[in-house]
Amino acid sequence: MKSLNKIAKKSVLNTDQLHKIEEILDLIRKNASSEFEVIWKENKRKRIPRSILSDRISEKINRIKDSVYRSDLFEDETLFQKIIECCCPPVMIKQVEFENILQRVPSPYLKAIFASRLVSRYVYEYGFDANEIDFFNFLREYK
Repeated sequence: MKSLNKIAKKSVLNTDQLHKIEEILDLIRKNASSEFEVIWKENKRKRIPRSILSDRISEKINRIKDSVYRSDLFEDETLFQKIIECCCPPVMIKQVEFENILQRVPSPYLKAIFASRLVSRYVYEYGFDANEIDFFNFLREYK
């Protein structure tokens, strides 16, 4: 936090704004770390170049995400809210309140966030060779 205070003194942003930025960056870092881990494991296991694995994992995520987007998983309110809340920096939830976020953000955006977050977590946790049964088990564990 000291570094944020130093930056705030030299910036047009205040400490609260920098704190929000730091929370968003933390979410980005966690996502990047999860993606790195699955690429690293698959590279060690299969000896496929990381750049190719990155493309394949992105394709897998996009393919499953499209299926989730067309499904009725959004109707599970508990799961939907849990996933969306994971994507919101805590400071945003504190300031705006989660219910207001759900009301203000258009439904198609929330669905896209839901599908992206759910599927990326699944692929990062279960790996490239994960299948439909694994996804079913992942959903049960996630709830």
